[in-house]
Amino acid sequence: MSAADRDYWREPDPSGSRLNLHLPPVTRVLFFTLIGCFIIQALNDVHGTGQLARYAALTREGIAHGWVWQLLTFQFVHGGLLHLAGNLLALWTIGGPVESILGPRRFLLAYLGAGIAGGLLEAVLMSSFPGTYSARVVGASAGLEGLFAIFALIHRDAIFSFMFVLPVRAITLYYIAAAISVFFTLVPSGLGGGMAHAAHLGGLIFGTLWIRQGWHHDYQPLPGQEFLAKVLGWFRRSPKASARRSSASAPPLRSSAVAPRPRKVSEPTPVTDLSREVDPILDKIAQHGMHSLTAAERQKLDDVRRRMTGQ
Repeated sequence: MSAADRDYWREPDPSGSRLNLHLPPVTRVLFFTLIGCFIIQALNDVHGTGQLARYAALTREGIAHGWVWQLLTFQFVHGGLLHLAGNLLALWTIGGPVESILGPRRFLLAYLGAGIAGGLLEAVLMSSFPGTYSARVVGASAGLEGLFAIFALIHRDAIFSFMFVLPVRAITLYYIAAAISVFFTLVPSGLGGGMAHAAHLGGLIFGTLWIRQGWHHDYQPLPGQEFLAKVLGWFRRSPKASARRSSASAPPLRSSAVAPRPRKVSEPTPVTDLSREVDPILDKIAQHGMHSLTAAERQKLDDVRRRMTGQ
């Protein structure tokens, strides 16, 4: 399926009576969160202390004081209305397609992770070369660069309008963005437009690694995911938890013994029911291969096979 086949890339209703405002849930929340944070930032500038950006932006002062939260919060403050509008447009364009690829949870992790990676690279450079790199960074563009890298490396032939005029393939635009970011990270000239190119580069690198590691597939565990599952499983199997479950599920004692009812032998599942369960999985295998199945889908195939063979 190409990007043009997806509903959030289609043109608005030809009648002009409705705009295509569909955005997936996490993209929608991020979109309005960025707007809300900008409103709070503006109100603080006029009616408050004006110090919000000092603590929320990624700054050399904050790094020196160990304000690690700035690696997250700098992604939600902006340098002006045009800065915000450009990032909202980018989120509107690529957020929906990438969320459809990753799913809501991985989409949010990819966005925030790319932003943090970009912030870390910028923080290292601004601390190591205080007279060369900017002492303050704000904006969502590092996370958006990571999302764009994920999109471009999957939908390589999707067409973007470069500078709103020139049609360019997504993968070509990816290499252009990477080249610009690398150059102005190594040569932090004022000709770079005042952008945090190191943060952009960090986001692009994070998005590229996300694809190289196969984390865009739901069957590929994220770093630490298996360890977390083992820890949660250990807590579930702990003696105290088992005792609580046993006491909660134990039936009340009876004064007289009751003979157990004979177990009812289940009738074989009709072939039509089996077909209804397994056909979508077989279609997925035909389109994307056996490796695309989730653990739950593989288990369902095994269950169906055992029922059909009587095992």
